[in-house]
Amino acid sequence: MFDPRVLFLVIWSTQLIGFSMAGRDFFPIAIETWLAYFLGIGGFYSGAFLALRKNSAHRSPRIGFSADKTVIRRFFRLAMCLYFVACAMAAWQITNILGADVLLAGDFPMIRQAVIVDFLGDRELFTSIRVFYFGVGLCVFLLSYGIFLTRFQRSVLFGVGLLSAAATTGRLYLLLYIIASSYLLYRQKLVSKKFVAMSFLGFISIFFLVALIFDKGGDESGSVEDQLIWNVQVYFMSSLACFNNYVVSGAQETYGGILIPNVLRPAIELLGISMAEKPNLLPFAMVPMQCNTYTALFPLFHDLGYIGLFFGFVAIGFAHSFLWIKQQRSSAPIILFAYALSLYPLAMSMFEDAYFSSPGFWLMLWI
Repeated sequence: MFDPRVLFLVIWSTQLIGFSMAGRDFFPIAIETWLAYFLGIGGFYSGAFLALRKNSAHRSPRIGFSADKTVIRRFFRLAMCLYFVACAMAAWQITNILGADVLLAGDFPMIRQAVIVDFLGDRELFTSIRVFYFGVGLCVFLLSYGIFLTRFQRSVLFGVGLLSAAATTGRLYLLLYIIASSYLLYRQKLVSKKFVAMSFLGFISIFFLVALIFDKGGDESGSVEDQLIWNVQVYFMSSLACFNNYVVSGAQETYGGILIPNVLRPAIELLGISMAEKPNLLPFAMVPMQCNTYTALFPLFHDLGYIGLFFGFVAIGFAHSFLWIKQQRSSAPIILFAYALSLYPLAMSMFEDAYFSSPGFWLMLWI
């Protein structure tokens, strides 16, 4: 059910279906863009084939995992207590920054705008909200030990993770949590396929509900139906259209490249190579809708061209399939945790790059 080859095919085939049915709402996709698109797909499955071939030659027996339930349950209680204290402190800081009147008024679009402005500025809010980011990772990690927890503890953990993801004010952590927790619970045979299906339907519902609450794509003259259509088009189709805009115009060219994280650039400058920082948010493009996500194709194509894009996706396909094989052969929680996290960038690959663009994001999850 969570085979990366199947998930990748489903996610990326939506573009062929979408643009064949509603492509008239976007500028035409160039042949060069479709070439990059199919090179990425071909690279992914080439890497997956290499991983499967390599591991089939070195088959190993399935490895079980045992642990002291008492220790794990005690750790769960301690971790939750410490996290609740951290949440209370973060909530106090956020209230002081935004003001209790803003929060009590429930003006969600204003809150969302404040978070965006803060992210591009001093990041005072971001520092407090990061506690909830950590909480999402903590809940995913604890769920990898779900089989050793009681049903009540798993229910509490699942609920805390959902609330933490919602408290980040973004839907990306919600996606990470839903896909990772669904996989972990299903992999440990704690839930059925029906639960997994309901979780994803619930995520889609919450995704668009949040869009309506935060007035995403809202227009004074537009209806709720227009707003929903706008969100469907922007989130499911515009990323490839934005990538096409770069391929055709090159307007989003970034001096120094996209792949190298900003934290490493000062060290490179010590070698005499001048590198400006890449922007926190990629520039917007009109396709004709306004969008600034460019798929996982973008950084590889931007820095390395067609050849680099192909071999980059070979590496990505190999890594996902390698982890898939490992989790099939072992029930060790750390392996399940690693595979659960890997599902997030795979799910995001058609929309934006989550492999290379946020090293701090991955560092925090692993901590």
